[in-house]
Amino acid sequence: MPASDFPKINVFPYFDKLVHICMYAVLSFLLLWVWNEKKRKNNKIIILCIVFGWGLLMEIIQEVSHMGRSFDLLDVTANVFGFIPGLLVWKLYIFLFENKKLLSTSK
Repeated sequence: MPASDFPKINVFPYFDKLVHICMYAVLSFLLLWVWNEKKRKNNKIIILCIVFGWGLLMEIIQEVSHMGRSFDLLDVTANVFGFIPGLLVWKLYIFLFENKKLLSTSK
């Protein structure tokens, strides 16, 4: 979608970076949730690499697509930083729900 089709919402400077962080936090949480089911080693590092690679790929596609959008290194950085809240929410989920399942099945 061309950048001109998006509404101009300027809540505060770099608001779009917060949007990037939130979107990639959701992506990170979902990947951690799915990957945890498989109980693989180093899943956090692999998922961080996936998040970085996907964010970088999206920025490269924006640059080469000629749709009025361009590559932004700050967007890539915000995407990677989105991993942190995603990881924290996932750890909270594990603490609140997964541990309760283990406790209830051991009785």
